[in-house]
Amino acid sequence: MRIISFMNPKGGAGKTISSISFAYGLVKRGKKVLLIDTDQRGGIRTSLGLKNENTIFDLIKEYKESFINDISKYIVHKNALDVILAGYELSKFNSYFESDAVGAVFVMQDLIKGFFTDYDYVIIDTEGTVNILTSSILYATQDVFIPTQASNLDLTGVRDILDAIRNTAKKNPNLKVRKVFLVRSKRNTNAYRDYKDSLENFFSEEQFSKVSIRENQDIINAVNVQEDIFTYKNSSNGAIDYRNLVDEYLEEIG
Repeated sequence: MRIISFMNPKGGAGKTISSISFAYGLVKRGKKVLLIDTDQRGGIRTSLGLKNENTIFDLIKEYKESFINDISKYIVHKNALDVILAGYELSKFNSYFESDAVGAVFVMQDLIKGFFTDYDYVIIDTEGTVNILTSSILYATQDVFIPTQASNLDLTGVRDILDAIRNTAKKNPNLKVRKVFLVRSKRNTNAYRDYKDSLENFFSEEQFSKVSIRENQDIINAVNVQEDIFTYKNSSNGAIDYRNLVDEYLEEIG
């Protein structure tokens, strides 16, 4: 099992669409995948049209307060992907662990390794901030994917998450920045080329993805009808780009 988190503290950086598309890309390659939403705004719920009154925060509370008898009640399914949803209750995570900082750090790792080891991949979509929950997710994570648009504002978010990764890597030696990749790319613009060059100079050749996700109306259309890009239009540029990102990753990890 490999645990992958999509992170960038800047809102609107493309984390949710990328985590969904990457998860489905792995499913299309025959992998068993669990997608976990940890954003209180519930972007995955909206993007895929899913419903479940049992959320990730309910799972965390049940794990901490009692014995989990039925893990399946937290999982919903769509197009061969398993999903755990989030809701506004997740905003209470920090206060819930106010007197148990150690428990907060370990809870995501304990949950995933305790109940979801039969998956090939666990994909975590994160919220647009760095907080205690972010630390817990990073402690459980092996590979971080950082989507970013070609803007200096997005670069600030990249820097913030890199700081958090460096701090957590002292306790989680398996944690690494696996891929930084550009989304909503307009490849024929100077802004894209300049930003791409700056990222290539900052990150190693292994870290900076050769794949960029082109600006593609089909990705927006897929969200509007609450489908993943592969189900909506498998031949679209969006599907091609995310498929290439998945293949790049699978080739690297062997």
